[in-house]
Amino acid sequence: MTGLYVGYPGGPKPGEVFAAIDMGSSKVTCLIARREARDPGKFTLLGGGRQQAIGFEAGAITDMDALSTAISTAVDEAESQAGERIDRVILGVTGLSLQCLWIEASHPMKGRSVTKRDIRRVNAAALNQAKQADYELLTAHPVTYQLDEQTGIEDPEGQYAQTLSVRMSFVRAPEAFLLNLVECLGRAHLEIAKFVPTPIASAMGSLIDDELTNGAICIDCGAGMTSAAVFLNGAPAWFSILPIGGLHVTRDIAQGIGTTFAAAERLKTIHGHVNNKAAGKGDLIECPRLGPDGHLQSAQMRKGDLATIIAPRIEEIFELVAERLQAGA
Repeated sequence: MTGLYVGYPGGPKPGEVFAAIDMGSSKVTCLIARREARDPGKFTLLGGGRQQAIGFEAGAITDMDALSTAISTAVDEAESQAGERIDRVILGVTGLSLQCLWIEASHPMKGRSVTKRDIRRVNAAALNQAKQADYELLTAHPVTYQLDEQTGIEDPEGQYAQTLSVRMSFVRAPEAFLLNLVECLGRAHLEIAKFVPTPIASAMGSLIDDELTNGAICIDCGAGMTSAAVFLNGAPAWFSILPIGGLHVTRDIAQGIGTTFAAAERLKTIHGHVNNKAAGKGDLIECPRLGPDGHLQSAQMRKGDLATIIAPRIEEIFELVAERLQAGA
């Protein structure tokens, strides 16, 4: 997809204003920020916009015009707050079509000292294995290197070995899926400067440096999907996406007590928890229910009873995440 990335593959320049968009099953969010000139590792948030997502479910576009309108509305709100106009964005991408690959490659050293050129060659060998027709590579991260039988090396440069090996993590997506996103944002008069896999972005925004370096798992439960991202040696090593999330919890509540989806979402947001043994489980909470005439009627339920509806779905999500982690280990 030559020419797809019109912006900065390495990120915004110091002092530059940039924007990011995250699209989920429930909302579209746009943030505008400025990268600090004196400290490029930091940025100043200038404005943000949020709009209900329409036309986007489980990482797939279901109505391009509706989604484009939602994006435009979120961007307009962010621009109004920031006092800046934007025409290109960093786009967070998610969905079941994303593939995370764990690939190993080797390069003969014949007892020589490892140079930067050798590292580039072994990385390129792994990269060639990850390429596939009709797919676009989004990220590539060397997770760990190996010198002969010695594993767990972060930087092999300058060391001697017979063989240099690398384990790399790649993320790729179908080219057609990405082109649909380009078309959708194009209708909102926006160009995509860079694609960023949302599971990786969520983890990097949540984990501290020590967690990234020592190894950590970040589970992000969204409305329609849940992702689990694994970091090792400061690099994103692997992730998986499940087609289940908070909307499923809301549906369970709506069906469990006989109410509307909107009322169930409010109950979940305000009173939802999974510990039916916690203090206050006997407290009564308002839970409007649908009456015989199809209208909401005033009713009450115990807070602990709400937890008994929510807990099984949350347990299911974590069990599925555990299965994916074990399968990807």
